[in-house]
Amino acid sequence: MDVLKVLYDADRIAHIALNAAIAVMSIVALLRTRQRFFGLIITGSLLQVCLSSMLFISTQDRLFHLVYRSGVLVAVALLGTGLLLLIRHVLLHDAKRP
Repeated sequence: MDVLKVLYDADRIAHIALNAAIAVMSIVALLRTRQRFFGLIITGSLLQVCLSSMLFISTQDRLFHLVYRSGVLVAVALLGTGLLLLIRHVLLHDAKRP
């Protein structure tokens, strides 16, 4: 058994599990707080789950990799924007405390 293949599969499974957990926790947070930035985090993490699942399809197709890499850029932008807005919200809320 090739160690590199095992690590590659473990990496993809870890990405799927982590992003699924982030999406679930963000859904709960969205329902409790109604803060829109959780929607960005949910969308980005679910997109990452889909993209990580696509990697199990071993293909050398150029279009496949173009779609995958473009999707990763969109997902990172969504997640990053959502996290920056969350941090900003926490900092502003914390600054209002005496």
